[in-house]
Amino acid sequence: TASFRIYAILDNPTDVILADEILESKIDGLILDMPRIVRVMQGFKVDDIKARYDLGINSSLKIVDTVCDISRSPSKEIIVIVEDNVNLVKYCIQQGVYGVSVLPKSVKEIRQLVSQEEAKLILGKR
Repeated sequence: TASFRIYAILDNPTDVILADEILESKIDGLILDMPRIVRVMQGFKVDDIKARYDLGINSSLKIVDTVCDISRSPSKEIIVIVEDNVNLVKYCIQQGVYGVSVLPKSVKEIRQLVSQEEAKLILGKR
């Protein structure tokens, strides 16, 4: 429909590999559950809440790149779950993702960061 949107959640590396096929199902976009994907990539169990993982590492940024590249051809929205990882937020802004999902405790800090980073992009500063 025109007003109601449907997104697929990609929460493991296999889903990322199949992102182009998932997008062909006429959905509005994708939600990248980076905490779950990165946990698996770093050798933790998907639901290991005690795992200490880093969302801002190069391999996670490559996942954002891959999904953004795939989503640009059919022009789909990408939302990335970033928790409170500043590096991943900055990267998502640079790549032009539609939005990010953050932890409630980080909303104010991330909102300020987004404003600063968008201003840099608008003014052409890096």
